[in-house]
Amino acid sequence: MEKKIRFLYFMDNIAIVLSVAVVWSTIIMIMFKVIELSESRLFTSIAFVSAFSVLIALSVTSLALIFHLKNNRKELYEEEIENLKKCIEAA
Repeated sequence: MEKKIRFLYFMDNIAIVLSVAVVWSTIIMIMFKVIELSESRLFTSIAFVSAFSVLIALSVTSLALIFHLKNNRKELYEEEIENLKKCIEAA
């Protein structure tokens, strides 16, 4: 059971990190296009502050999720494994 919990925890962490990386890279690419297309420095500055705020909020909430999973992994993943067993038995 402990091995399954470690595997699920690891996979969840990978999914979180990859998701954050995708959002960061997407927003950075969009900001390069904003720089290219924008004629107003004010608009570009506001867009940068907004994008940076979103990225910081995303990163902080993702770290909070990782810490939550780490602190409660036994309860969370045992419940998940039990529910998966019930679904498989019902099928």
